[in-house]
Amino acid sequence: MSGEAAMMEREDEAYYLEPATIPGDGDSDNEINYEEVHIDDDEALMQYEGLLVKNNMVRTLDCFQHEWYELKYKGKLSSSDMGTVPDVYTKNSQLDNENKYLREELERFKEAASRAKDNFIKMRKERDFHRMHHRRVVQEKNTLIDNLTKLRKHYDSYEPALQHLKKKYEVAMREKMLSKLERDRALGQVSGLQATLKSVNYIRSDSATNLEALEGGKITGKLIKSPDAPMRVDSTLGGTQLRLYEARKAELASAKPNTLDPMDFAVWAVSYHHSGQFVASSSVDNTAKVWDLGSLRCRQTLRGHTDSVNSVQFLRYSNTLCTSSADKTVSLWDARTALCAQTFYGHVHSVNDAVFNIRGETIASCDSYGIVKLWDVRTVSPFKTIDVGPYPCNKASFDPGCSVLSLSSSDGSVKMIDLSNDKVLSLTGHEDTVQTCVFSREGDYLLTGSSDCTVRIWS
Repeated sequence: MSGEAAMMEREDEAYYLEPATIPGDGDSDNEINYEEVHIDDDEALMQYEGLLVKNNMVRTLDCFQHEWYELKYKGKLSSSDMGTVPDVYTKNSQLDNENKYLREELERFKEAASRAKDNFIKMRKERDFHRMHHRRVVQEKNTLIDNLTKLRKHYDSYEPALQHLKKKYEVAMREKMLSKLERDRALGQVSGLQATLKSVNYIRSDSATNLEALEGGKITGKLIKSPDAPMRVDSTLGGTQLRLYEARKAELASAKPNTLDPMDFAVWAVSYHHSGQFVASSSVDNTAKVWDLGSLRCRQTLRGHTDSVNSVQFLRYSNTLCTSSADKTVSLWDARTALCAQTFYGHVHSVNDAVFNIRGETIASCDSYGIVKLWDVRTVSPFKTIDVGPYPCNKASFDPGCSVLSLSSSDGSVKMIDLSNDKVLSLTGHEDTVQTCVFSREGDYLLTGSSDCTVRIWS
């Protein structure tokens, strides 16, 4: 009991050290002076001392205090060396907390790993699906490539045959067109000869009437005589009507004309069919029309040009029509079906006129820059080009012998081309643009009409 009371008294007292001498060799270097240190100023020291006092380790406490202050005085202790020394309970508590935290982390990691595993399985299934789909697409692509290769080879094998058939078709169509021309010419010659015999007497009696009409000094249109009918077609320049006059009457102004259906655009030219029952007209509305004189109705409309149709002409004793247009082309048409049989390309300016020669094998065309082209109907190509410009040529006409071509020009002259040597001769006399020209039936005279209000006969 006395020992426990002494310990309790020592716990309540303040501890301090007195100066002590460490036994040694007596040198002054071994003498260490200690200062009095209160326990309250050093928490670490209080913890260690409290532990020793609690376990009644007095001698150990004295040795600890001696060595502690000696090392501290010599500066061999740092602040990191004087940390708190935890007891077992504190350490266990810390380990339990750390263990609990690690367990929570482990659970989170397990959940994350489980989700990652599920995502991995899902992505692997999607990968397998897309891989299988990709393989199927590749197989289909290879199949399509093989099929395309086979089709290309198959098409290439047909290409020469198609080219050969195309050439044969073009040759057949050309021969068909030429055979139609020959057939129509042959049939027309038979009926034409009969009509010519009937009209010989009329032509002789009507010549005086035609001269009286020319003495008026002005021509308002193009006059075309029917071989077997006493009628004349008048297409007034810039007008929109076709009128039929009785040619046997001396006074043409008093004759009551028959008017075909009115049109919305100007009519440039007209042409009689050899039978005398039909008339063809060309208009600004990009079309040519075939009219029935019996019913005064339009029977066919020829569509295909993309600009104004400037001229139209029937091939003699045939149902073939020739048209020229401002779209720089010349076309051949079947008047019965209104289908275009051939189109001639080569002009670079508006074509003002195109005419057949009397044999029907050559077409002469002239344009707005004075370029004249002669076309072979059988080969559908130009075989001669003559430049009589730069003024426009308005009208072309072959002589009956097909050796001379006359052209009415806007420079006030008439160009005469010798087709045997391509020499050009100019007939001057008109004071303004020459609008039209035509040879007589025998070819001895040339009749021209001009914007100077005169009609001249050249021999």
